[in-house]
Amino acid sequence: MTVPRESTSMQGSAAKSESAAASNSVRLDVTRLNALLDELDRRDRQGSGANRQYVRWPFRQPHVELMVAHLGGSRCTIRVACRNLSCGGISVLHSAYLHSKSRCEVALPHVDGRMVMVGGSVARCSHLTGVVHEVGIKFDQPVRINDFVDMTGRAGAFSIERVDPTSLRGSVIFAGKSELDQRLMRHYLRETQVRLHIFATPEETVAKARQGVDLILCDSAFMTDPRTSILKALREAGVLTPVIAVLPFATARALPSNQADSPSCPTITKPFTQATLFQAVAEYIMMDDGKGLTTTSLASDHPSNALLDSFAAEIHRHAASLDQAVRESNAESCMDLCRQIAGVAPIVGFEKLSELAGSTEKAIGAAACIEHAIGEVRRLISTCQNVRTRD
Repeated sequence: MTVPRESTSMQGSAAKSESAAASNSVRLDVTRLNALLDELDRRDRQGSGANRQYVRWPFRQPHVELMVAHLGGSRCTIRVACRNLSCGGISVLHSAYLHSKSRCEVALPHVDGRMVMVGGSVARCSHLTGVVHEVGIKFDQPVRINDFVDMTGRAGAFSIERVDPTSLRGSVIFAGKSELDQRLMRHYLRETQVRLHIFATPEETVAKARQGVDLILCDSAFMTDPRTSILKALREAGVLTPVIAVLPFATARALPSNQADSPSCPTITKPFTQATLFQAVAEYIMMDDGKGLTTTSLASDHPSNALLDSFAAEIHRHAASLDQAVRESNAESCMDLCRQIAGVAPIVGFEKLSELAGSTEKAIGAAACIEHAIGEVRRLISTCQNVRTRD
């Protein structure tokens, strides 16, 4: 593969191109970078992504800062060009080889303009051409793609490619009048571990949502005007739970894009498949990653097993306290609870839960308010609610 060269007829802009190219370690300006990425994407389309868990979204940033802790102990900060982003990781271009498993932290630009630090490790590094290497970084915890990629105009686009229904845990409301739609929801979600609550009125929906749930699926009967119907009632009640509008195709097309396609109100359109529903639900509720998250990683004869019952009871209380703090918009209380969870969880074999609590605290701190980190907080609450002492 060769990197396209600049035409000699562009000498007038040579200095500008030189400056732009210097903004990343591979020294490619935007034109040459896009040409290289177009070629890489073309090759990928000819291959197969059957084994991917997460959808990869174009994320062509000329440069982001990447902090790397090399295996020898040294640390450095480099500016790398970005190729694509998924919930689970990021692909970047760098001018040198990075060793697998090297710890790193990337500064991702949030859609609201702030920078979010995301920790991870190098999963792969392959040579492309000249000094250009493609580095795949796996995040420690999944991120919400909507936080970093503008999803406006992408109704029905979800970030998780393959969903194991048995991994879905959490509490979900379906608000809809149609008995057929209610039966369909029960049928589609029967293979999951989701607690499904079905209500036929907005009043019942809001009352249950105030008690704390992970996701609300709302039928078109309540979504004629998202700003004045159930969405308004939920927000006025202090409910920040994500809402997905379930709309007939014609209705979805009729709604203004800044309502139906906004990150706060994504849509799925009828008719939809079971796989599409799984993707939509998995976007917002917990996918159980097993030991260390909702069950202990301790060996069966470990002495700390004696603490598991009291730990589970305490974590369930923390979940209720977190939910109360969300309703009160108390960011400091949320962060304090995150620190408590992160501190105690590893002692009894819940290392992944500790990492999730730590990343949630960082998300709240970076956003300076709960509303901008509500996805992370709700995921932590759902995880804590599902902590159990045994498989």
